[in-house]
Amino acid sequence: MLPEMSRPDSACEALVSDCIRPEFRLLLGILADLVPAEMPDARRHLIAFSIAGQCLHYRVAQAVIRMLVPEEEYCRFTPEYLAQHVTALTLTALGVSPTLDQAHGLD
Repeated sequence: MLPEMSRPDSACEALVSDCIRPEFRLLLGILADLVPAEMPDARRHLIAFSIAGQCLHYRVAQAVIRMLVPEEEYCRFTPEYLAQHVTALTLTALGVSPTLDQAHGLD
């Protein structure tokens, strides 16, 4: 998907329409329950892109991450663990959870 997204063509349009846009709308719906109603759409979009960017980073940079952290730590980086981390970080950043430690629950 990365090469397609970096050089979009008609296939990318179909990918956005069929796969990415429905997930993006779902994420925006979740955010709507967490942020003030008066928050501008542009800011909601930036938050959604930040969340997606974190997820993409953990997928794309797996080999580098594995080189940076001890193996016993890397082994804990399951999709569920990373999803919980991204959720906790986002909830803390949005002020929904008072601290990352309280939101995290991973350690």
